[in-house]
Amino acid sequence: MSINEILYYGVTGNLYPLDIRHSPQRRADFDPIPGGKIRIRVQTEPGFKEVVVVYNDGNPKAEKLNLWAETLRIQYWHGEIQPDASQFHYQIALKHQDGSAVYHGPTGTTGASEFNFQIDLKKESVLTTPKWMHGAVIYQIFPERFHNGDPSLNPPGTEPWGSKPTSSQFQGGDLRGILKKLDYLEELGVEVLYLNPIFTSPSNHKYDCSDYYNIDPSFGGNEALHDLISQLHKRSMKIILDASFNHCHPNFIGFRDVKINGPESKYWDWFTIYEYPLAVKVRPHLFPPEQKERSKYYQSWLSKFERDTGIPVVVAEDEGPVLAPSYNTWMGVPTMPKINLSNPKARAYFLDVTRYWIEEFKIDGWRMDVVPLIVPDFWADFRKTAKGSNPEVMLFSEIWGNASYWLQGDGFDGTMNYTIRSLALEYFARNKMDTQTFLDGCKHMLMMYAHEMTLVSQNLLSSHDTERFLHEAGEDNSRLRLATLFQMTIPGAPSIYYGDEIGMTGGRDPDCRRAFPWESDSWDLEMHSLVKTLANLRKEYPALRTGDWEAIWQSEEAFAYRRSEGNQQILVVISRNKSIKDVLLPIRNKNSALLYGNVEFDATGNGLIIHNQAPWTGSVYLIHS
Repeated sequence: MSINEILYYGVTGNLYPLDIRHSPQRRADFDPIPGGKIRIRVQTEPGFKEVVVVYNDGNPKAEKLNLWAETLRIQYWHGEIQPDASQFHYQIALKHQDGSAVYHGPTGTTGASEFNFQIDLKKESVLTTPKWMHGAVIYQIFPERFHNGDPSLNPPGTEPWGSKPTSSQFQGGDLRGILKKLDYLEELGVEVLYLNPIFTSPSNHKYDCSDYYNIDPSFGGNEALHDLISQLHKRSMKIILDASFNHCHPNFIGFRDVKINGPESKYWDWFTIYEYPLAVKVRPHLFPPEQKERSKYYQSWLSKFERDTGIPVVVAEDEGPVLAPSYNTWMGVPTMPKINLSNPKARAYFLDVTRYWIEEFKIDGWRMDVVPLIVPDFWADFRKTAKGSNPEVMLFSEIWGNASYWLQGDGFDGTMNYTIRSLALEYFARNKMDTQTFLDGCKHMLMMYAHEMTLVSQNLLSSHDTERFLHEAGEDNSRLRLATLFQMTIPGAPSIYYGDEIGMTGGRDPDCRRAFPWESDSWDLEMHSLVKTLANLRKEYPALRTGDWEAIWQSEEAFAYRRSEGNQQILVVISRNKSIKDVLLPIRNKNSALLYGNVEFDATGNGLIIHNQAPWTGSVYLIHS
């Protein structure tokens, strides 16, 4: 049958301003993949029964898209097309449930497809992300608080392990400590270590780096990192390092030179200096009454800052910010001067740092801090440098919210997925979100990025910048366990923040950075077992690592979804406030094997019957269809 490229349905299209979304400039919508195929996605408002890509690659053709998921507001359609030519011209034809035709192209909704999307596939980059990262289990470590492996490295004034954490305190964690706990991590099922910054710095968090080419001596120096990486790679484990190229410490070589030589410094344009000589103004009289006690801490901290950096702190009695450095900083913090990466020499320096640790120490990835604060065109150079050193290196971004702008194939491979944390907090920890809204959020989240990027993005519940999930859940371990089961069975790379696997709690920074309690009498052993079991299931069943995701059933307080890869199907059932009793789940199966959970069920030809699953529990099944 011949295809009418202008009027696919043979009638003029409906011009009502319906909500239809597709752009070939958006990687999630138009995604060239290896093998010459293109993944295409379209989002529509509810009410459509058919979506077709009508295209011409030398001959007119049409390919129907599949309805992947539907929410109260959006239908998600997707499919794959294999063009036979590099010149790919296409438009979207849609059939509404009322029978009317709709046509969509570069100008939006039209009465006929007279103007097409026109793509030269030779100019389109094929997206690949590191296969080793697809669905891998990540373990995030704040190095100063994981394990003290060599007390001789302790900084002066180190406090006893397990002391109440403060912003400026040291407890002696180091890389030797991580090395000594590799057996523990491997047995837990960890595949990737993500370390918060370890470069030379006077702080415990080390986001204020003073030397990007050396590991901090209190962590064991470069030799300790070399030994750690060697042992990790022997176990087929990977390591991702963290750094901020947005800001440094005032003792960084470039800023120190500016402090000494002023406008004559060759590094002057690496920073933004408002006034010289450098100084920090402090206005104690402007501290709010409720923060008077904190003002005493600031005075002590600023005195130490002045001693350590040689930058004078001046008390001012006029109006203005409480703290006012005479140079641009991150968030007004004097110990973090902002770096100008538009300067070619500054950019070259940090690109060499990028290359150095990949080539000289064989790190497997970078996690980059405060990505949106850095001039956007830097990241294309960063990717080119990193991938030029090792095409399989993993590049993470720290972005809170939708990271699509930075995930178009010319920057990062994936992101820290704070969206999943937000959804899990509201549904599991706080019990405030209803099941429909939660699942709608999950569907939208899984459509935000190209498939390859979703598989490598870091699905986290806690981090060094947040309250721990258990704290947010009111110290209710059952809520943390259920959220973790969800985290470990949804597409992406699940990330365990050190100690979450044993039920560690903690409020806002610095409380979320407590020392790991290695005496197991305080551990939540059920939680530890859950993480270990599910991490091993992910290794055994590819569907849990890279499989498609589909919600198949929901009730007021429960839901179920399927992960599928080829002929393998995994079913996950989650119940929140109420038991599941005698519910038939519509999934075809000959028999099913329970992989995790404590539940009464029967497998029938008509579906899986859950006779009894308790509140705040989950179950995982291998489905034989």
